[in-house]
Amino acid sequence: MSVKELTEAAPNLKIYPNPSTGILNYSWFGINDAKKITLNIFEASARQVLSEIRPSHNGQIDIQFLSEGFYIIEFGLGSKVERLSLLGNKLKGRKGL
Repeated sequence: MSVKELTEAAPNLKIYPNPSTGILNYSWFGINDAKKITLNIFEASARQVLSEIRPSHNGQIDIQFLSEGFYIIEFGLGSKVERLSLLGNKLKGRKGL
């Protein structure tokens, strides 16, 4: 699945900023009553690097531990699953950012 296909496949899911260097915000519209959302992050090789249960459809994720690269972020609620691409971006050696 291409980056464009991932974005078009999840019109109700927003993540920002993307690329991100630390704290990633998310909003999953249309599921306001959600109590527990499953969150998974996968490397491009399909290796899972994070799996969490989140208490809300809106929130923040600390992704500072991710290396620079391409990831797939997946949100799930029951049988509903939506995925987006994520770019991890380390700003090594840059001061004042």
